[in-house]
Amino acid sequence: MRALFSIADYCQEPQTLKFQFLNSLRGRFTVFAVIMAILVIVVAATGHWNASYISAESAANLGSRHQLQQYGHNIRVALFDGYKNLDAFLLDPTRAEFKDRSHNAMQSAIRYSEELIGNPWIKAHGRQDVVENLHTNLEVLNQDIEELILTRIEPTLQYPSLAMANRTLRPSRININNALAVMLNEMKEDSTARKDFEVYRVVLESRHLWTQMLSNFRLYLANRVGSFNEAALPVQEAAVDTMYVQLTEQMQLLKKYVDQNRLGFQSSIAFEDLQANLKTWHDGFGRVKEIHHSDYWRADTAFIKDRIEPRVEGISRLLELLDKEIENSATLDLQALTSVTTLQTNILFIIAGFGLVFLGLSVVSMQRLIFNPIETVAKALKAEAFGKGGVVLPSVRSKETQNLIDAFAEMRKQVHMRQAELEHQALHDGLTNLPNRTLLHDRVEHAIHLARREHKHFSLLMMDLDRFKEVNDTLGHHVGDNLLVEVGKRLFNNLREIDTVARLGGDEFAILLPNSEAEQARGTANKILGALEEVFAIDELNLYVKASIGIADYPEHGTDVGTLLQRADVAMYVAKRNKLGAVVYDKKDDEYSVGRLSLMSDLREAIEKDALALHFQPKFDIYTGTVIGAEALLRWDHTNYGAIPPDQIVTLAEQTGLIDSLSDWVLAKALKQCSHWHSQGLDFSIAVNLSVYNLKNAALVAHIKELLSEHDLPHDALMLEITESAMMANPMQSMETLSQLDAMGVKLAIDDFGTGFSSLAYLKQLPVDELKIDKSFVFDLINDENDEMIVRSTIELAHNMGLNVVAEGVECAETYRMLQELGCDMAQGYFLSPPLKKSHLEKWLRHDADILTQEIRKIQNF
Repeated sequence: MRALFSIADYCQEPQTLKFQFLNSLRGRFTVFAVIMAILVIVVAATGHWNASYISAESAANLGSRHQLQQYGHNIRVALFDGYKNLDAFLLDPTRAEFKDRSHNAMQSAIRYSEELIGNPWIKAHGRQDVVENLHTNLEVLNQDIEELILTRIEPTLQYPSLAMANRTLRPSRININNALAVMLNEMKEDSTARKDFEVYRVVLESRHLWTQMLSNFRLYLANRVGSFNEAALPVQEAAVDTMYVQLTEQMQLLKKYVDQNRLGFQSSIAFEDLQANLKTWHDGFGRVKEIHHSDYWRADTAFIKDRIEPRVEGISRLLELLDKEIENSATLDLQALTSVTTLQTNILFIIAGFGLVFLGLSVVSMQRLIFNPIETVAKALKAEAFGKGGVVLPSVRSKETQNLIDAFAEMRKQVHMRQAELEHQALHDGLTNLPNRTLLHDRVEHAIHLARREHKHFSLLMMDLDRFKEVNDTLGHHVGDNLLVEVGKRLFNNLREIDTVARLGGDEFAILLPNSEAEQARGTANKILGALEEVFAIDELNLYVKASIGIADYPEHGTDVGTLLQRADVAMYVAKRNKLGAVVYDKKDDEYSVGRLSLMSDLREAIEKDALALHFQPKFDIYTGTVIGAEALLRWDHTNYGAIPPDQIVTLAEQTGLIDSLSDWVLAKALKQCSHWHSQGLDFSIAVNLSVYNLKNAALVAHIKELLSEHDLPHDALMLEITESAMMANPMQSMETLSQLDAMGVKLAIDDFGTGFSSLAYLKQLPVDELKIDKSFVFDLINDENDEMIVRSTIELAHNMGLNVVAEGVECAETYRMLQELGCDMAQGYFLSPPLKKSHLEKWLRHDADILTQEIRKIQNF
């Protein structure tokens, strides 16, 4: 302001005075006043000319605009009527009147567009291109509608998948049927081939699978085309693909038989055709699925979406463009008419306010140059006092104000530097300078928020150094600290920039991997473990470090920081306990729920205090109806949770390391009871189930031998039942243990046969005496042909291998009779007897067993 009012300014050099004048408030005000005066004169001169011109032009445009609006309305009405009748025809193609109405409406719309071309307003505003484009689009739309009507009438054009099925799948289906028929006919006619039951069974099963797959495909095609049950489509697709996989496995078996020359000449040739046509058929099915999953499974729907709707939208946009231009033209005419009046009024207001401008500019200049900078500095000081900051300091021409601002900016810079240093110390580990638990918690929270918003995964890793305590105790904490620093550096160097590695305390580290799922995290964990295997040179010592890493995935394993840390910690301890290196969290490994911990503790106590119980289910000779043995079944009636299922008891025992103690308890009780029965003249065997973990126990064979000797029982009085899955968990170890038991004279049985994944090659090597058919195949035996075929094949297979067969889950007399017809040896189930307490079983044997035997013989005679 001194530049505005100081008399000394007039004593300056001319150029200096000119510069100060233009940069002073007074000079700026003068220039502004001259410019405003010139603008007022120009506005007043042009106002009158604009009023005369616009009035004449507006009157001429009014009639043309009204005609345009009427034509636009008529086109919309005709277009709507045509589209409505087209929809009605597509729903019911038999109604030809809808097709005619749609055609007539489109012809009306085209005629109206032709009349639009000659409108004077269109020519005056140069919009012939828009109207001609509208006319062309209407003609093309009319052609598209005619083509759509033809498509809707012809089914093969309407549904592309039908044409695909006829063109590709039908020839393959015929060839497959012919190939299977050739193979089966040759086997029936050739006595040598028919004797090879295994080959014949595989061909029969292949034909059965092919028939089922074809039936599912036909249902799938009918549901897709007819929309009968669209919810079943994914199930039917999956069924076809599953059966194809099963057929492929059957083809591999048949290929093996071809290589072994177990098929006849015609069957071998037919097998090649069968393989090739199966693949061709499935490839064609894949193309049918692609069509059905696309937007083009119905030609009319795709036609409407790709051609009709875009064309209608384009026509609507052109009509809207015309309407908008008409509206804009009317608005411009109105604005032009009113602008003449408002212009004159504005000029008066400008002149009246001219004097106020100088006063206002003076106040604004004082506010900008003096008051605003001081107020800003005051706000900044207050904000810094409360730790908020963020106030932007202005740059001004006043030297004194600028000095004040510069001093404050330097002070704020120093405060922020000290604050940043303190924050770093609070959020980082003092030894490794890595983020600490607090900062990790904050970053995981941020990762959760980001992943939830973007629907992504991230992984949290917990890492613990193995035997780190030995380093501290042997070499001292100084070496241990230096080792932790080097481990932190190595972790940091093997991660991405977006990853976070934190030290939580001691030898425990955590790693956050954004945008990483569990399997990717497993790869990163293996990379880290590999990096840690390289030697660490600490104070002239070469140290080798191993670690255990647990992995938790968001959101699969947890949706909050605490849960993710706990579950990564659980996985880490599983890795450490089993020496696995890196382990992804699995719910079954989590032993830390309150109820589960309680059951684990109670199970140990129940074994020690003899609080468990055994029930016994008799096993019957299927022809004589006599009891030839019993299976010992574990029961636990918990005081708080009631009856605990046997499967859950075994799982708890396996996870807590109590499985050997539990099995020892069951064996001891079962053999003691068997010895008691033998002393009472009930000379039958006792069956006990073993777990996969029992087969890993090197002392199992010796312990069983000791128990048999203790209870003075013959070794063949004990039958051990092992599932297929248990045997296949470690085939070599299972074979060794079972061979020792067999050599000792203990009977062995494969339990739940048919539910596992054992191969026939492995099965024939096992020293087993019985196959127990799983109850899932027996329950519906009398109603399900597939179950009957499986049971029949299993019985014949077992007998050919010299094994007895026991059917579990016999629930009715009809099932019992059918098992007799199929040649089964023994049976168990509620039709015969449920599992009973030992006292109830003894009572039943004395009073009811003979009655049941007589009933069974009646069934046999029947």
